[in-house]
Amino acid sequence: MGLIFVLNLENFNICVDKLVCGIPRSISRLENAKEGDLVYFYAKAPVSALFGIYEVDSAPFIDSKKIWPGGIFPYRVKIREKKHYEIGIPWHELIDQNGLTIKSGSFYRSVRYTSEEDDKILLQMFEETV
Repeated sequence: MGLIFVLNLENFNICVDKLVCGIPRSISRLENAKEGDLVYFYAKAPVSALFGIYEVDSAPFIDSKKIWPGGIFPYRVKIREKKHYEIGIPWHELIDQNGLTIKSGSFYRSVRYTSEEDDKILLQMFEETV
């Protein structure tokens, strides 16, 4: 299982630099995250692409220290790099991929989970971008 954090490009860069991801509401949205789960980032603006690949490196926790310019995002997990791809997968390529359960309406929340099958397809797509 994996997690997709939905954010802008600036916040994505901060997550990667600080090796932490946060969401604004409800730690319960992170309660199923466990160490080793894959982490992807869907940067809505300005690129509309999926970036990765990282792994969850902690249990969910609450921290009110401000890291991101747009808010506190206190419900967090630490992450570690699995394999960073400089090039993201454009959104239009994701929605054309047969078998993915990820749909455009999935990205109205700050985090969503992927299935094991989604992870297999996404890992393959990232490998093909190199």
